[in-house]
Amino acid sequence: MGGNVAGLVGVLIVVRPGTSGFQPASILPLLAALGWASAVVVTRQTSAADDPLTTLSYSAVIGVLVLTVLAPFGWVLPDWHVLALGTLIGCAATTGHWLIVIAFRYAGASILAPFTYMQLVWSTGLGVLVFGVIPDEWTIVGATVVVLSGLYTAHREQVRSRERAMARKRTVQ
Repeated sequence: MGGNVAGLVGVLIVVRPGTSGFQPASILPLLAALGWASAVVVTRQTSAADDPLTTLSYSAVIGVLVLTVLAPFGWVLPDWHVLALGTLIGCAATTGHWLIVIAFRYAGASILAPFTYMQLVWSTGLGVLVFGVIPDEWTIVGATVVVLSGLYTAHREQVRSRERAMARKRTVQ
């Protein structure tokens, strides 16, 4: 729980609600993070029981349903460039999701969690290269707090997992 609270504090440092840097659009990444976290939790729970193709199918159906509801509010007929880019992104995302499902089948969440922090590195790098946005010191401090809290939580879960395994071993003996 402590790591989760620290992670939230890190996010609040980055977003800085109540300051002039805060904009309503700042809530969108938080909603995206909540959506992704929910998807990862569901993926982790279903990866042991379901085939990866089943998990991907459920994700695709949910995505189609959500986008079908939202489409009338911003639908624009795409040209072939947009369709090609959308197809490329869809293939890359499907491959990535399939690899995540496979990873959860073979490794625990506490082992996989630190790898998700590479998203911060890639997002920051792409933000600098594509948009020319250099993160300020508070963004770096907040991101560091988020990463450290996640690493702490992953470490704590590994310790708890070992303790549970030792307790089971003692019970069997």
